[in-house]
Amino acid sequence: MKRISIALLMLLIGFGCTQHVNSAEEGSAVQLKAMDQLEAFEADNSDADPLVQFANENFEVLIKQMQESPKEAKPRIDQFRKTMEELKIKDNPAAENMVQQILNALDSFSIRIAAAETTLDEVKAKLEKDPSDVDAVKLYTLKLTMVFMEDMMDDVDKAESFLASQKKFVAATLEKTDDSDAKLAYKRAEMTIRQMGGNIEQMKALQAVVGKEMLPIEADAWVNGDAQTIDKLKGKVVLLDFWAIWCGPCIRGFPHLVEWQEKYGKDGFQVVGVTEYFGFEWPEGAEGPQQAQGGNDPEREQDALTKLTKKHELKHPTAVLSEPEELNTYYAVSAIPHMVLIGRDGKVRKVQAGINEAIAKSIDEKIQELLKEPAPSSK
Repeated sequence: MKRISIALLMLLIGFGCTQHVNSAEEGSAVQLKAMDQLEAFEADNSDADPLVQFANENFEVLIKQMQESPKEAKPRIDQFRKTMEELKIKDNPAAENMVQQILNALDSFSIRIAAAETTLDEVKAKLEKDPSDVDAVKLYTLKLTMVFMEDMMDDVDKAESFLASQKKFVAATLEKTDDSDAKLAYKRAEMTIRQMGGNIEQMKALQAVVGKEMLPIEADAWVNGDAQTIDKLKGKVVLLDFWAIWCGPCIRGFPHLVEWQEKYGKDGFQVVGVTEYFGFEWPEGAEGPQQAQGGNDPEREQDALTKLTKKHELKHPTAVLSEPEELNTYYAVSAIPHMVLIGRDGKVRKVQAGINEAIAKSIDEKIQELLKEPAPSSK
């Protein structure tokens, strides 16, 4: 049996809210995708694969809507939820569990929209008024995470001060309630704060890269473009994008790379992809790359990378490394996607792990800032 996509599973992060957010468009009909798959499942509950296909296609649309305009996603969430609640399942506990997972994910979407439409101070005020409001605690925890990820990732001191103040708030508010569910929700908030504290160490490692000179890229091969040497990149604003052929978040970030190269390339900006061999190939007739059965073959993997970059219409070259350790260590690459922004002076000016709309906006703004700086005079 197929599985619901990883994108869905990542949404199930413990912020499930039992009270779904009503939208202004409540009751508005939205045409869900892959309804033929759902009808096939309803006709034969024994095979859950059509249900998985239905869920994956609709979550794909929903994730895109959430990134572009969360408010517009509300009617789709409502219709998706209504469809799942009305679904009749006979003698298939696994499918029933899958539907519950889908409903939990939809609740997560709803609370994310609610978090986007309020401020952290407003949620804290609600908790000060009623410390036992479990849904408000869950909303607080999510909003706390959003504020940290969107506003704190470039300033270690600010991040440490923010987490210290939130830790005190949670501890003080926890003492004001005797409700067992609320206490559990506060404990989860404390755990989230501890996890974010761990991110600060990574932030310190990334900030230590800022100011370093750009290293030459010693590639085994280049795909989708010519080799990029230090001389060729001299005087340009350069974005190094560390990615992998199997990395979904990396690939979902490709549209930003295409946009930036097209938008700023004429002004002296260059994206350079950086990847390594992972033993993948793209067999004739296959829909995408897959793990090679016969072991690592550099030429086959280069061909797969070329096909992938062409498929996503990337406008920049990618270096394929056979020995990535030196570059990864120098630029503190511990997870991907990982982006390193280098100024016209050849020095690192910003390092960013991960990609989302807020991060993309921050990188875009930094690119514009760096492009305004004059190129160093050649002697």
